[in-house]
Amino acid sequence: IENVYSTPADLPVKNLFDDNPNTFLNLPFFGEASATEITVSFKNPITSDSIAIIKDDFSQFPDFVDIYAYDKGIKRVVLSKFKVKGEIITYPETTSSKWEYKFYYSQPLRINDIKIHVKNNLSDEYYIAFIANPNEVYKIYFNPDVYLDNEIFSGLNYYGQFSGSEVEIRNPILLKNSKFIPSDSDGDGVINVKDNCPYISNKDQKDLNNNKIGDACEDFDADGILNAKDNCPDVPNYLQKDIDQDGIGDACDSSDDRITEKYPYLPWLVLILSTTVIFWFIFLISKKNKSL
Repeated sequence: IENVYSTPADLPVKNLFDDNPNTFLNLPFFGEASATEITVSFKNPITSDSIAIIKDDFSQFPDFVDIYAYDKGIKRVVLSKFKVKGEIITYPETTSSKWEYKFYYSQPLRINDIKIHVKNNLSDEYYIAFIANPNEVYKIYFNPDVYLDNEIFSGLNYYGQFSGSEVEIRNPILLKNSKFIPSDSDGDGVINVKDNCPYISNKDQKDLNNNKIGDACEDFDADGILNAKDNCPDVPNYLQKDIDQDGIGDACDSSDDRITEKYPYLPWLVLILSTTVIFWFIFLISKKNKSL
């Protein structure tokens, strides 16, 4: 890591990346709608597909998180308003040297560490802890294509120190998992490894700008809301206002449309009145001609 900074500024955010369980960061709390941005820069681009939030035992996880990655100076959305359910947050494999994490929370928050999973880091170490019975054979499955959020029991802390004995496995026998089924997280019929938008259903795989990221997962108007969830994907409208509740945001829904949608009988009323007036004029003209 080359540089770390935050918004609000002057927070000791380096504590989040020092691998020290005794340091932490109390995120500033401003009320029910609090948010903190943390930007991390690396000397060289890294490829990542997940982060882990290591929090204080008596603290809660953030409510939501936005994750952005910069590509040639352009801020790209990786995750938008993702609901945090556990310590591990996964996202489509992305490469960048500058990352931005925005945490939303509704109560005071204390975080000990943020661990960024770097896929091209050859120095990673992995730990697994479980209760082993004597003379039993265990299979360990690894290298999943999707990470699941699982609670870790209290016998293991997050820094590889076990309450029981440690066993180091060297040169393990690797077997192919014959029961492995490729994940399709969004259920659109396209497996994750081939899906250009693995967490939002997009069976058509549309990609207008050919950047290998599905349009459903992009944010064309840069308002922080992905196209698939944006009621006005080409015009910025962060608040997503939709007065007539027709699924089209007010920012791109003309006022004329909103009036007729709110009062669907209005066009028929105008048509009836117009027809009545026309017939009335015809009647008057006809009557006048007869009198002559």
